[in-house]
Amino acid sequence: MFDRLYLLASWLGWFVALIALSIAALFKPNLRAVVLRRLLLIGNLPFTQSGVWIHCASFGEARAIEPIIKSLPPTMPINITVATKSGFDEVKRRYTQAQARFLPFENFLPFWIRRQDTLIVFDAELWFALFAYAKKCGATTMLINARVPANRLGRYRRLRWFYRRVFRKIDFIYAQSDADRDRLIALDAKNALTLGNIKLLQQPQTTRNFAKPNALTIVAASTHEGEEALILRAWIKSAIGGRLFIVPRHPERFDAVWKEILTIAKEGDGSNALSAARFSELNALGDAKITLIDAMGLLIDLYAIADIVALGGAFAPKGGHNPIEAAHFGARIITGEHIFHQKALFAEISGAIFSSSERLAESLKQALTAPKTAIKGAVDREAFESALKNVC
Repeated sequence: MFDRLYLLASWLGWFVALIALSIAALFKPNLRAVVLRRLLLIGNLPFTQSGVWIHCASFGEARAIEPIIKSLPPTMPINITVATKSGFDEVKRRYTQAQARFLPFENFLPFWIRRQDTLIVFDAELWFALFAYAKKCGATTMLINARVPANRLGRYRRLRWFYRRVFRKIDFIYAQSDADRDRLIALDAKNALTLGNIKLLQQPQTTRNFAKPNALTIVAASTHEGEEALILRAWIKSAIGGRLFIVPRHPERFDAVWKEILTIAKEGDGSNALSAARFSELNALGDAKITLIDAMGLLIDLYAIADIVALGGAFAPKGGHNPIEAAHFGARIITGEHIFHQKALFAEISGAIFSSSERLAESLKQALTAPKTAIKGAVDREAFESALKNVC
């Protein structure tokens, strides 16, 4: 009975989402693929092979599943679904041996899903229909790198009756941390174990070897709306000099961020004005004081030459972003105070500077003499590979 009622509700949700996202897609081109592929199934046929099906949400998670894929038998057919265009593009680029699809909206899943040996869902993608119908088609189901943000536990508890039904459809649950495991158990996940954060198994590799500028190099990484201006103004106020590279999180914002950069760069007059450039026009880092990186897939290459990384998503209340890749290269990391999605990862590094928006200029000065950020945590690789053997 619950399955039927849920499916009916998902059709109502689909109708609302179709209207809302279709309107939004008029202004955000990247959403057009989501509307066409996820909501209308245009160019998004079911997988044609059975094997291991991995679902991850977006660009960062598409990178993070690499240790899972590398641990699978080389002859194992691999299918991957994502929820965003940037995630889809990264899967196509990084995992050429896999079939890639957008995950359809839940109302379509009963008709779209074909038999798979295993379903591995990464992070916090707790879609009832995804687990229920994959399991009905014979798949063993796993939730890996599972997390429940502490600041959202109250909301999750109010829907405990729902999550209890989701967890009944999951055979194996591996949490990022003991705290996440305890929160999962509080939501009636009976089979939750702590494995650690799989993102710690990543070994970031550069794809383009940029020469380090002969100057202090600051990377404003994965920034959200409002954060570019905040970081740029704080950098100017700090007077630490060097060069600033701004890497917005979402490509549909590139043009808007560029206009903002030009406005702020010209606020000085005469010799005080700052030079600015777009990476896409040069296909190189150039010599400008401020460079907008309006291309995807270059963040790790910039981390490799960065002295300081101002990591976005936490000055705005977005929950923060993964600090492990920047820490891998020893960059000094400054981030905001809203890291509620990334607390487990920040617990695995030392030296990060947490700054309010008001103190960011002072934090940039502090970073000049601060110790380099370092990774102190690890995941037991044998335990990780043993977990995968449970389902593969």
